[in-house]
Amino acid sequence: MWNGVTVSTIMKLIPCPACANPLSPEAELCPQCGHPTSEHRVSAPRPEPCYKCGAAATQRCVHCEAFSCAAHLNNYANQHGGVLLCTTCGERQEGRNRATMALIVIVSIILLAIVAASNT
Repeated sequence: MWNGVTVSTIMKLIPCPACANPLSPEAELCPQCGHPTSEHRVSAPRPEPCYKCGAAATQRCVHCEAFSCAAHLNNYANQHGGVLLCTTCGERQEGRNRATMALIVIVSIILLAIVAASNT
């Protein structure tokens, strides 16, 4: 007995077929990547193909809603934390982030030049 639980009731975890995250054998989907477990894939309907490689899609891009496999869906940072985006939308988001940072740097340099000029 361990913390009031008998050893026979402790469940052995299995690795996710897509990302190797440990999960319960009773889970239908991986909580990390959303991939169906091997036990539940047989009874589940055929998933949509990935927009890029044709593999079984596990999730959708939150921006364009394209079906995507775990390899082509990435977590991109935004102002609310992170979002799952396909490779195409993620690259666009990174480009916008770079443009925003460049604009902030340019405005900061202009403001510093104005302050320096007013102090002389």
